[in-house]
Amino acid sequence: MNDNVQTVRRGTLFDRDRFDARFGKSADEMLTFVEGVGVSYRGLDVLDVGSGDGAIDLGIALKSGARVVGVDIDPTDIEVLFNAAASHDVPGLSDASVKFHGSDAELSRLKDGQFDHVYSRDVFEHVFDPVPLVNSIYRVLKPGGTFFVQVWPLWHSEWGAHLFEGFERWSHLVESRDEILSKFSHPLHRVSFDSCARTSIEEMQRAFLAGGFETVLVELMSLPFTPTSKLQHLSWMTMGVSGFKALMRKPF
Repeated sequence: MNDNVQTVRRGTLFDRDRFDARFGKSADEMLTFVEGVGVSYRGLDVLDVGSGDGAIDLGIALKSGARVVGVDIDPTDIEVLFNAAASHDVPGLSDASVKFHGSDAELSRLKDGQFDHVYSRDVFEHVFDPVPLVNSIYRVLKPGGTFFVQVWPLWHSEWGAHLFEGFERWSHLVESRDEILSKFSHPLHRVSFDSCARTSIEEMQRAFLAGGFETVLVELMSLPFTPTSKLQHLSWMTMGVSGFKALMRKPF
């Protein structure tokens, strides 16, 4: 294997570490989470809401034997994805059942009860009004089907605004929007910052309940943190829960 094999999608390097992290680690973690409560994707129709580069979907399809459909606002480049997988010596590519649709309108075109299971990873932190999306996911699920969701980072956590480079922790909570935008060197940074919803874990839970889902399993993501002097008024719970994984079920 060539360690330096690289393909590019939307300016993001599909290097070996990035591909392995998504195709391998992320897909494995999701499958372990759902299988821990007896849920199997094998041979079933599974939907990914927010497929992105598609590496996780390819991993789910090959590791579980599921038929995976991915929807995203931007189309997933399946040629780039499969070329990257072949470059990284992924076995069984010809057996992978994955399809991708590039439009947020595609979700509305899917049939009622079309999917056995749905998952969505690192999407809802960018959804300012989650209830309509939750309702759509509920609609396309079969009765008894599950919905796995992972959200990270939540807005009030250290990196809630995705300011990972060139900013201090909590910058989005102590600096104004204008102050933050003035430090950006590329217009896409502004888009990334403004795409972060101010959603809390309580608001997310209310959206799932309003959508009719029953909670099966929840894992909170939390690490030790040090509030700055300007953030002493915020609750520890609000700041400390940086994200979560949850599995919910559509009742029969």
